[in-house]
Amino acid sequence: MANAGSATPILLLLGVVPPVRVKGNGQLEIVETVGKFLGQVLERVGNETLPSEAELMARIPDVFCWISWPELDKCVRDAANSYTAGQDSGDASVKRIAAFIHNAVAWHG
Repeated sequence: MANAGSATPILLLLGVVPPVRVKGNGQLEIVETVGKFLGQVLERVGNETLPSEAELMARIPDVFCWISWPELDKCVRDAANSYTAGQDSGDASVKRIAAFIHNAVAWHG
């Protein structure tokens, strides 16, 4: 956040959908999770250029995004099925990558 300038930084939670499991705290929503630990993190970081804790908390909906593994798999498969490179070898490469991602998600799931 201190170095973002006018850009909006993104924190991507890959493979999870809120509420998220927080060690020793059960499952919490994103705002609860960040609110629980942000003050301690800001003290430890000691960066005076960061926005205030209240400003950072207000920006949570703009900064955090997430996608579950099944959603990611579906997005990749849908994109691969609608993609055309104009060459058979390009189309086949995209489909192989999509299949690799599908198999990895299935294997880890």
